Amino acid sequence: VTATIPDQVLRELKQFFRPQDIRVIQGPGLHRPSAGTLERLVDCSGGEISDEQSGFYRKYAALMKILTDDILPSTAATTETSNNSASRTLLFCNKIETCRKLENLLIRSDPSGVNYKVLPYHAALGREKRDENLRKFLGRRSSSEKQ
Repeated sequence: VTATIPDQVLRELKQFFRPQDIRVIQGPGLHRPSAGTLERLVDCSGGEISDEQSGFYRKYAALMKILTDDILPSTAATTETSNNSASRTLLFCNKIETCRKLENLLIRSDPSGVNYKVLPYHAALGREKRDENLRKFLGRRSSSEKQ
């Protein structure tokens, strides 16, 4: 879910996926899901310390649980959840700083890249790196790799 996906990226995602494999849903406004969309809220509150850092780590722990239980096929606990696994997953952050922190933690949690490959895409990256990461996400080779 994002309000800020660039039009070009959305067009490329639509071109890459078969129409039955991608569905673009635009809500009526910020932080309000469209009708028929399942929204799962995860309680990340609690703990003795209530600051930005501890909040981020609670959110990271919740994300890792969702990734492990529901998304990643190689780590899914049961056959039922592995049938719902995804070969590609997009995670969106509201701030570049949060994106970078999450990228760092995800890479540290799977340094060999066995379970997932982290491909950041944000304005702080150069255009070439963003294009390269998008191409990798879509499973395309670059023009220099094709030769």
